[in-house]
Amino acid sequence: MKNVSLTREGDELRVTVDLSEDHGPSSSGKSTIIGTTGGSQPLEDGVTKIGLNVYRKGAGEASYEDSEGEFGKGVTYQVEGDELVLTFDLSKDFGPSSSGKTLIVASSQGNQTLPGSNVTVGVNAFRKP
Repeated sequence: MKNVSLTREGDELRVTVDLSEDHGPSSSGKSTIIGTTGGSQPLEDGVTKIGLNVYRKGAGEASYEDSEGEFGKGVTYQVEGDELVLTFDLSKDFGPSSSGKTLIVASSQGNQTLPGSNVTVGVNAFRKP
């Protein structure tokens, strides 16, 4: 994982990313990686997995402003200063994925641009049925 911190308290998972960091270009070269799990990674429960990508289009610095809200299924976010915190409840079940192979715990439902920024977030948390 690059620039991703996971903290769990009970059923709540907090994912923290420092938006001021730069981890180089994506493999396509079209965006700059801010933080990533590098694919789906298992949580300590051994059942739930999370995949996260945070990036900005092109080169240059990330621009963002303090904000908070929610997107997708069960994902809340807060940007304060350089810190992005995503929060979701691991006890939730939003039904099967489109393939039917996993159960959705939380999802941004595609890549979402944070309001007032050039930062895009894509996150999925899931478990096997």
